Amino acid sequence: MNYRIVNYPLFLVMAFLVGAGICTDSHAQKKDNLGKEFYLAWGPNEGSNDNENVFDLYITGPVATKGYVEVPAINYRQDFTITPGQIRTINLPDGSNFGPTVEITQTETVVKGMAVHVVADTEVAVYGMNHKMYSSDAFMGLPIDVLGTEYRTMNYQSSQTTLGGLSANIPGQFWAVAVFDSTNITITLNASSSNGKPAKTPFNILLNKGDTYLIQGDADIKDNDLTGSLVESDLPLAVFTGHMRAGIPAGFNNVGSNRPSRDHLIEQVPPVSAWGDSALVIPYFSSDNPDVVRIVSAEDNNTITVNGAVVGTYNAGQFYEIKALSAPASISATNPILVGQYAHTSEYGIASQPGDPAPYGDPALALCYPVEQFTTSYTFILIQNASAFTGNFVNIVVDQTGVAGMILDGNPLNAGVFKPIAGSSFVYAQLRLPQGTHNISGP
Repeated sequence: MNYRIVNYPLFLVMAFLVGAGICTDSHAQKKDNLGKEFYLAWGPNEGSNDNENVFDLYITGPVATKGYVEVPAINYRQDFTITPGQIRTINLPDGSNFGPTVEITQTETVVKGMAVHVVADTEVAVYGMNHKMYSSDAFMGLPIDVLGTEYRTMNYQSSQTTLGGLSANIPGQFWAVAVFDSTNITITLNASSSNGKPAKTPFNILLNKGDTYLIQGDADIKDNDLTGSLVESDLPLAVFTGHMRAGIPAGFNNVGSNRPSRDHLIEQVPPVSAWGDSALVIPYFSSDNPDVVRIVSAEDNNTITVNGAVVGTYNAGQFYEIKALSAPASISATNPILVGQYAHTSEYGIASQPGDPAPYGDPALALCYPVEQFTTSYTFILIQNASAFTGNFVNIVVDQTGVAGMILDGNPLNAGVFKPIAGSSFVYAQLRLPQGTHNISGP
């Protein structure tokens, strides 16, 4: 089945973080990131102080509707209603005060009924956030009708450091969520797991509807990196990918210290059948240092081009890395690719030295979708948490013919804020906006 992906309703912007939308077309049947049913899951985040946890759902939709959220394993249920053009926030159980939590912590173990199940009367778009003190990221949820049976993961290598003479190593990770009973899954890792499963050796698991299965890399191996690991199944399933808490680039420490500044990475990865063969990547506005970009190949003999120059030919599960994205980049390939953009570790950490610039931003992961997947209107949210997120930005990419007539929150956008992307017909703008819900549309 061939898919075409386009963005739809909800951008999640969390200081330096943007989540994108997905839409698929198969012959006459149109599928997008709007759906009536979702299975999501929250993986382990190494951030501190469980009483600071925020595991949130953000739900929006084009029409008024109602629905519910449930997690059978912890006997949780919450009803909700949706107002078009607005975001409904649901605070999920977060483990504070020794209460229940949606966070999955058991590795290489089938955890029954731990998925967060979202059901709505009419189609909605769903996003999730995993926030702990000093560590957060967010993801876009995919409804069950766009899920597939083949996935490749987007991770980062183990984050290693020694603090006070003790190891503080943290792994990459991904997890599968079944949406149907009796789902047979085969996983082939690109690096060894924390429990000793070797790379390049397939193993099988069986999940029922709502069950989850978490894999973490070996944090004590310096270059352990799960990126490109293969997840296959006989029935559609959901796969979430990222890192428990990464420092980016590996080995980078805050100025004047031996401490990295690390953050949780998470995205729900689209199935390989929904990947494209191009992307435009815009640097995060607030980064202290250039971003990192990874381009994962879906197939063998895949020639990847960046800004018109061939950077290499890659096989399935291999990736090319732009180590320092200093300017907008145009990416293309001869076969499908998945593009991930990583924010750089902040240079000055949490507590700056007197006279140092304030820290701004930290590692985060966003997937970058092909230009043919764009659409003409979005509702997006800048997370309303002034103490956790002090700078809130949005990147806008549009064909230059579409600049005239763009409307943001009811007001025309000034064409003068857009800059050209070399080698393409596209332009981009980077705006700082207040926290809360925003709406953008254009021709």
